Amino acid sequence: MVRAGAPSVAAEYSLENSWSSLAAGVTQQTMVLLVKRPLLLASAPYAALHAAVAVPLGLALPADRWWTWCLGLAAADLGYYWLHRSCHECGALWAGHGVHHSSDQYNLTTALRQSWVQSLAAPLFFLPLAVCFPPPVYLA
Repeated sequence: MVRAGAPSVAAEYSLENSWSSLAAGVTQQTMVLLVKRPLLLASAPYAALHAAVAVPLGLALPADRWWTWCLGLAAADLGYYWLHRSCHECGALWAGHGVHHSSDQYNLTTALRQSWVQSLAAPLFFLPLAVCFPPPVYLA
């Protein structure tokens, strides 16, 4: 039931705001597809660190065990938490992440406002996972 005087859900969406969010999301995904993936900015350093540290020291978890994937999911979530928190604390990361918080309207399209700067910085926060988790777990 909608109360009298309450704003409608439709009032929280505007074409301009949604278009801006979509453009930011497309820009971020384009950067990932054209720069990050072809240059192996995330996978190559991770695989190299895993091979140089985890395998020789016997710290590598088996990629064929279900519990490795569960632990990997939890560890990746923790890595994302620190990435997101750092984006709020560090000025250089906030310069890119602030785009995500720049909408006057908080709605579903706001989630599309992702920064290409954050997508380039993200691998640094997941690199510690290479000490234990094999590359297939990280890349999934």
